[in-house]
Amino acid sequence: MSSIRAQQSDSSFNYENDYILKKIVQVLPKGWSFYENNGKLIIEKNDSVTILDKKVLHIPYNHKPSDDTILKYGERTKSQIIYKFEPRWSFEQTVSANSNNIPIYKEISNLPEKYKITGLIDKSQSTRVKKVYTGNTKEEKNRILQYEKEKDSLTSKIVLQPNYNTEKYSLFLLSVKGGDYENFSMYPKEALIQLYDILNLFNELTEKSNQ
Repeated sequence: MSSIRAQQSDSSFNYENDYILKKIVQVLPKGWSFYENNGKLIIEKNDSVTILDKKVLHIPYNHKPSDDTILKYGERTKSQIIYKFEPRWSFEQTVSANSNNIPIYKEISNLPEKYKITGLIDKSQSTRVKKVYTGNTKEEKNRILQYEKEKDSLTSKIVLQPNYNTEKYSLFLLSVKGGDYENFSMYPKEALIQLYDILNLFNELTEKSNQ
């Protein structure tokens, strides 16, 4: 049986009245807590973990450092998943958000070509989810700045949509702290496995938002 800690600061929230959230809480790994605080659902490991920022040691993001290295140079912290929750979105809310966002995403995807920077991708800094552009000349750097400025302006107009829907709530993933992703590695590895198991629970048991 999993060990959980349920705290409710919002009297209108009760995960036990939502069959999807109730199921997730019932199967959380032992040693993890689930609670609500100020409109957020927080799932965290009771014991602390050690996180290493690989950039500090100039370790490539796709390289896995040893446990000894993580413990020696890493920082103690909490392994934690945080969702914002709202009453479950209606079909009309989703349609409205999509109508707003789809043209914006299309504009953003066309920006590198618009500013002629597609050939300036810095592969050493780019990741699967984020492309980094680097210019060599003043003119190239200026085009990248213009690209970033317009991208930021367009991004600010995007309506944030929920990642998941449960029986009664829509959930927005705010942060995942304590994972082996991008430039970070975690110890102990068991906690890392549990973290991704929990993320998979939400992915498998909830309804996906129609984004």
